[in-house]
Amino acid sequence: AAAAALLASLHPLRVHDAGNRTRLRWSGVRPLRSGGLAGLMKDTCRPGASCRCAALVHGLGDTSLTWRRILSGDADAPVPSGWRLVALDLPGTQASPAPPSPEGYVQPAQARALQAALSPLCPTWTVVGNSMGGWTAAWLALQWPEGVERLILLSPAGLRDPSGDSESTARTLASPDVAGLREFNKHVTHVERR
Repeated sequence: AAAAALLASLHPLRVHDAGNRTRLRWSGVRPLRSGGLAGLMKDTCRPGASCRCAALVHGLGDTSLTWRRILSGDADAPVPSGWRLVALDLPGTQASPAPPSPEGYVQPAQARALQAALSPLCPTWTVVGNSMGGWTAAWLALQWPEGVERLILLSPAGLRDPSGDSESTARTLASPDVAGLREFNKHVTHVERR
């Protein structure tokens, strides 16, 4: 007991994460490794039955554990039958390895890493992105339109409307096609070439 107390006092976040992971395992959430990324998966699909898939993309400074209440069913409702929920740690986060170069941290590269991890697990996805994860999810939908069936952005980072016309931005986000996402991407991306 004294050793556990010492560990908790020296590494409180690690102990907290370990406790969360244990509670998730009890609720049927399993660790996942796909396409080089680590994460968590809750699968309520029956063998041989069709399955719907949702990817949960965390924001800057977060991990797949951000989605623990949804994955475990502790949120407002349990995970419905017939769904596969996947929350991946973006490259350089938690157990996912860091990209080999700084360019691996930009949204297009993060989106490519997500696609590599998601494509072997399910052909089409509902992608939910929070904060910076929303920005990455938008890039994923732009780069992989056949794989992203629905896109849900929760307080996405990076959005700016240089014209000040919020109505135009709302129309852009309301259009779930590739052209609309390209227009959206113009507002969330600032690339400086040297």
